[in-house]
Amino acid sequence: WIPVSFCASEIKVKMRSIAQAADIYYSDNGEFPTDCWETMKDEGYIEIKKSVTNKWEFECNFAEEGEGGTISATSTEEMSAGAGNTVHFDMDTGRFTGYGQR
Repeated sequence: WIPVSFCASEIKVKMRSIAQAADIYYSDNGEFPTDCWETMKDEGYIEIKKSVTNKWEFECNFAEEGEGGTISATSTEEMSAGAGNTVHFDMDTGRFTGYGQR
């Protein structure tokens, strides 16, 4: 058993990393990647371990004009807390909502 706050804190760090990598990717390429993290991983902008992608599925909606967007992470069956728990990150405000948030 792992406390909800630990699971949510762990994924929040990764979501912030995805957001930072996306901003750098945008600065270098003039556009956000078309996928959430795969392109950035392949091109060396971010490192995401298989253990993370086995436990979480990411969805990104980057703003077309280059500022902000949202990132969501939904737990899979591999997570000790079970599947279907979603954490949302608003890149504009830096706020998290959803699973494990108050």
